[in-house]
Amino acid sequence: MPEAETSRFKERFEHALPKSADITYAVVSHEPGSGGNRVYFLVDKDYRNYRTDVNSENKLCVAYAFPGWNDYSASQPFCRTNISNESEALLKQRTMAAFTVTWQPRKTYLSTETIRPQRKPTADEVGACALGVCSPEAYGKGVNHYEVAYYADRFALDRVRPYQTILYLAKEVPLFARAERDTILTRLDAGTYVPVLSTDAQWYEIERVGRDGSITHGWIDRDDAVAVNWVAQRARTRNFQFRVAFIEDELTSDSPHAVAIDIIDRKSGVRTQVIRDFDSDPGFAAPADALRVVDANFDGYPDIAIFGMSGGAGPNSTENVFLFDAARRRFVFDETLSGLSQIAIDSRARNGKLHYQTRRTKPER
Repeated sequence: MPEAETSRFKERFEHALPKSADITYAVVSHEPGSGGNRVYFLVDKDYRNYRTDVNSENKLCVAYAFPGWNDYSASQPFCRTNISNESEALLKQRTMAAFTVTWQPRKTYLSTETIRPQRKPTADEVGACALGVCSPEAYGKGVNHYEVAYYADRFALDRVRPYQTILYLAKEVPLFARAERDTILTRLDAGTYVPVLSTDAQWYEIERVGRDGSITHGWIDRDDAVAVNWVAQRARTRNFQFRVAFIEDELTSDSPHAVAIDIIDRKSGVRTQVIRDFDSDPGFAAPADALRVVDANFDGYPDIAIFGMSGGAGPNSTENVFLFDAARRRFVFDETLSGLSQIAIDSRARNGKLHYQTRRTKPER
């Protein structure tokens, strides 16, 4: 730091990561198709309390999500980033060979040194000092001494892995050897972070990274990963019945919103498909009526729809529409229909034509 006439600085340089955490490795993920990044530092489980120290100065958080805030609130497992802007830009481009963790410098007052005057003031200096401008040579001065500590740690790339995100496990889950519930490799504790290689509606393919950099490959059943409330739906077809999974939004006080749809064969009672990863705000229907059955493309096969995004003020809400593929006996998300706002399907349509009518709502008074 540049020294001023009345300030002196003693500088020292420290690690950004606490020695007690004994950190050697970090895991970085980059979400495909976005600028989102997550970083997880491999610490001993005894030091997970750092995770909750979100806004304190110069305190380690186990995991960071950037740019901006993360999606969690109650336990706040991902914190705001302290990673340097230069490294953050490189991480977005996925071309980095290293990144740096830095804290804000910490300045500590030590003492004030009094320096005596070297001579008597002149008449002009007396007048100037009466106005508040006193010559240090004629009146002396005080020099404040400070200690300034700088904090930084640099990580170099050890190996490249195609991690799409880092998953936080709020509860204990089994880790399976393959995408089947037959062979359990181990159990992952609640509070564990795992990097994700791939995701489908039923499974996370993950790698558990040890503190020494060792890797264990496996699968997590998404039914195990998140606590949800499954509600049987009144709507059903001749061949299928349905359940909808709801989860409460930690960020708001809104009612629970739908996060998954279970399709169950009515004869066998066996799940034939699970649908996840659709956008949905809290809906207006009762939980048991969240899903409705409708022939959305007029092919004679019943399709399903569930509330999508509210769109804020005005008639801008959408529905997630899943068309039944008879050949594969699966419901498939239809992006075109799901992107239309306030749709009402005209059941009187003929000749394979689709007619969509915008529902008009009364203006608010």
